[in-house]
Formats: sequence, C-alpha cells, structure tokens
Amino acid sequence: MVRHFDEPIVPYTGRADWTYLTSFMETERIPSVSDFREEYVDPIFKWGKPAVILFHTQKESALHDAFAKTAKSYKGNEHKMIFVTA
Repeated sequence: MVRHFDEPIVPYTGRADWTYLTSFMETERIPSVSDFREEYVDPIFKWGKPAVILFHTQKESALHDAFAKTAKSYKGNEHKMIFVTA
C-alpha cells in the first residue's frame, strides 16, 4: 500500500484472502494519529473501536510525540484503538 503519511510504503504480508486484505486496507488507510477532520470522522466512529482523543496545543509537542509513539504500538491488522488529536 502506498500512502502519503506515516511510512509511505506498507507491504501486505498477510494471507491471500479477501477478508484479511480488506482488513489491512481499512486499518492502514488512516494515519497512526489522525487530526480530527471531516475525512476521518467515518473511520473514527464507524468501526466502533475505542477512540483516544488528545486535545492539545502546538506548545505540547513532547506530549504529542509520546501520544504518536503509543499510537504506533497499537497499529496493525488488529488495530484495537484509534488515536486522534484535536
């Protein structure tokens, strides 16, 4: 998968099965940490997964960096939570 955020190229290494492939694509189509914008509202709420929302200002970059590091540890086919900043 080629995208314009996080790691730009994400190889699919799962089974040759439509269910696994679509799950991979759904998970990887949004950044590890999304800005709360209209284009991400559907993935944030439609999946019914817990969303962790960090409300912050630009001055709190260390907090944002720690939040992003945690978000990446939850990323993958078994995406359990969605991380959002606002």
